[in-house]
Amino acid sequence: MMKGYLFFVILVMQLCNLNAQSYKIYTNNDGLSKNAVTAIHKDSKGFMWFGTAVGLNRFDGYNFKAYFHNESDSMTLCNNNIRKILEDVNGDLWIATTNGLCRYNYNADNFTNYFHVPELKGSVSNNYINSIFIDEDKNLWVTTSEGFDKFLTETNTFQHFVFNTNERGVSENKAIYDITQDSKGVFWLCIEGNGLASFSKETEQFSVFKGENGLTPVGNTHNGKVFAKNGNGVLKIIAENGVFDFNLQTKVFSTSLPENKNSNIDEFDYNPFVNVYTDNTGTLWINIPNKGILQYDSTRNRFESYSDVNTNFGLIDKSIFSMCEDEKGKIWIGTSKGICTYDPANKLFINQSNSSKSVYKISQSITSMIFDRYKNLWIGTSSGLYYYNTQAGILKSYFHTIQDTSSLISDGIFCVFEDSKGNIWAGAGGLNLYNKAKDNFKQFRPSKNSDKTVNSEYIVGFYEDKSGILWINTWAGGINIYHPDKKIFSFITANKTPESIIKSNDIGSIVEDSKGFLWVTSNYGISKYNPLTQKTVWYSTKDGLIDNTISDVLEDNNGNIWISTRKGISMLNTKSQQFRNFDATDGLQANEFTFNTALKAPNGNLYFGGINGFTIINPDNLKENKIEPVVYITNLQIFNNSVRIGENINGRVILPQNIVAAKSITLSQREKFFSLEFTALHYTNPEKNQYAYMLEGFDKDWNITT
Repeated sequence: MMKGYLFFVILVMQLCNLNAQSYKIYTNNDGLSKNAVTAIHKDSKGFMWFGTAVGLNRFDGYNFKAYFHNESDSMTLCNNNIRKILEDVNGDLWIATTNGLCRYNYNADNFTNYFHVPELKGSVSNNYINSIFIDEDKNLWVTTSEGFDKFLTETNTFQHFVFNTNERGVSENKAIYDITQDSKGVFWLCIEGNGLASFSKETEQFSVFKGENGLTPVGNTHNGKVFAKNGNGVLKIIAENGVFDFNLQTKVFSTSLPENKNSNIDEFDYNPFVNVYTDNTGTLWINIPNKGILQYDSTRNRFESYSDVNTNFGLIDKSIFSMCEDEKGKIWIGTSKGICTYDPANKLFINQSNSSKSVYKISQSITSMIFDRYKNLWIGTSSGLYYYNTQAGILKSYFHTIQDTSSLISDGIFCVFEDSKGNIWAGAGGLNLYNKAKDNFKQFRPSKNSDKTVNSEYIVGFYEDKSGILWINTWAGGINIYHPDKKIFSFITANKTPESIIKSNDIGSIVEDSKGFLWVTSNYGISKYNPLTQKTVWYSTKDGLIDNTISDVLEDNNGNIWISTRKGISMLNTKSQQFRNFDATDGLQANEFTFNTALKAPNGNLYFGGINGFTIINPDNLKENKIEPVVYITNLQIFNNSVRIGENINGRVILPQNIVAAKSITLSQREKFFSLEFTALHYTNPEKNQYAYMLEGFDKDWNITT
């Protein structure tokens, strides 16, 4: 029990190290027949199969279909306690149980069962099936509690081999727990009381291998495993007293440790209480003893997100409203309750509780932050503007004063910006320009009928072009353009024609990319404006954008455009003009991102703030899954009743075989009320799979569903 407990503790510790978005655990709450999973297999069609202590389960990424033993039906599962699952060359599944061997007939969706019958020659040697194995010649081998059997397909019977050794000359029916085959075709078995033995098909003889002292170092192999790992000429033997290597060339045992001690997954292979299955997409399926099945997708995009609020070592609050980076690479984060800083190199936070600096004592909502050219910090809040001298550690505040036209127009700061001449601009009740010499502000109060000021009190962002012209993003006023040489404003307001640069007067961000295009965001999507040709291209949900209400936009070092929204993040590949969409299931802090809260670090990492923390994206680590899922129809209903194989409906059989294997289905007008269930067999975010279907002669367009 101590060893079993230790294995389980190690397993739990390793699971805690896995990225939460990389794995999912399925239990009986999801439809699994029993949390005690004992066998795992993915068939050639792409369905996952899980054997449990109470039944067999087929899984398609969405739903489980359970198979059980039924005493009154001989074509059901022979026993509910599953030991192992394998697929033969014909596509049928073989299921080892504690009371017989089953063959699942795919086309018929039923079972053929094999039992030990003492008076019947050619029956399986014992009903307790420990393991099954298909060799390089596609033969099925069965290990039981009384020996070792080969299935003879021509006669549908078994050839039994009795354990014997040349040195003893004694034949015994001993339990054989597991079996594998090396690259030379030799079988290797875990045998009761003898540890490791080989079996030669040519001589039909067993050989036991012992250690230097004449005793096998391998203890009790009950529930153990033996397998040839990576074709490196070494067998791995797992027993209750440890894990061993056996060198096939020198025939010498040695104790074994996982080759990569830093791996979170490899060590699972060395646990006799755990089954690990790697499918053809690289996804790992791991049973957690009595806790269900864990799916670990090592190929899935996993973004780094932080949402924990911790007064000592975490965020001060989850709601992020602004971010900027200092010269040392630390990220300053403005939240609804003040400021904290994040050190990406050490993954450490500093906030109010662990710093004596005055800047951390600001408790208002931090709406905007910038470092100016002198490396000092300007902080916009919901209750005033602050200036923090980073060298002297002095914090100074600016507020609106009634009837003082040299103060801020309003205390509610939307944004702060420094232009190429070193001027500090603040959006607050209009436009405010800081006068350094007088330490006060010039006010541009909003007016609808003047080119001397802005037309909206909601100034939410700035962009300065190469000629020094200031583009001012507003809500309700479109784009206000300030011409510093003439000291006048011009305006771009909404025009919903295709060539218009904006279709809404509520503007979010304006970003210039490396090619000189301007990306303008609003609640109508995002537009790409070419200043040279004055042509505009619009992108919206119709083009694949995840949402039309944009929070912020960044360009990565590959020239791709990343767009945060209230429903996730979209990445536009500017070469292919295709979108890739990501949401909280991919590891984002949440689906909703806050307005103008994005940052590109010098190392190319992208930071996006949201309602539940912030997300860091390294675009160079983005993985593209190019495996196309296979689509199967899994159920046919006529008048809301599922059609069974061989069922007579309206005088004929509609489904002569398993619908999964059917090439076509013919319905008459008497079966005009029907429905189909279908699935795409790919287990990376199956909820994101999209389907298109059409009833020819009835539908004019494809119907899209998820």
